[in-house]
Amino acid sequence: MSAPPDQSPFVDGITLGVDADLVAQEIVVDDEPPPSKFRGRWGTQPDTPLALPDEEPVPTPQIELPRGELVAGKSVSIIVKLPDLTPRIYVKLWLHDRQTRSLLDGPHWLMNFLPNGSGELEVRTQLTVPFGCFEIQFEAIAIEMATQRESHKIIVDRMVIPPDLPTLSLDELDV
Repeated sequence: MSAPPDQSPFVDGITLGVDADLVAQEIVVDDEPPPSKFRGRWGTQPDTPLALPDEEPVPTPQIELPRGELVAGKSVSIIVKLPDLTPRIYVKLWLHDRQTRSLLDGPHWLMNFLPNGSGELEVRTQLTVPFGCFEIQFEAIAIEMATQRESHKIIVDRMVIPPDLPTLSLDELDV
């Protein structure tokens, strides 16, 4: 439908004018893609936050150790827990000697957290209690991967006994 340049095109007897040519060449682009009906393996995933909001602090990890004294040279099982959050968070764990304030072991980077069924994420690790110290501190902080923000530090103290310490009762000591 082409009209001579001095005449405007018309449809059903209605004159459209010069703007009709511009409207015919107009292209509309949607900013957002239409929602996908398929949410399978290759479908789009729902948006998940990669970082905590700025006003929300990074959660402090919880450390679970066996109660009582630890035996030097023996392996100890450590459980580190975090709340079950979407952003990726890892924990840095290390050991200090309380008397000399020296670093005994670590830092260990704990990243493979799994849900424990109680609304928390946890990771288990084994460390050997070092010889030559009487009291050790287990220290940990959580670090958000996206922003590198850190949580407050948690410290758990435990006494250390030598592996060959005899068990004596008060009757044997003549007290």
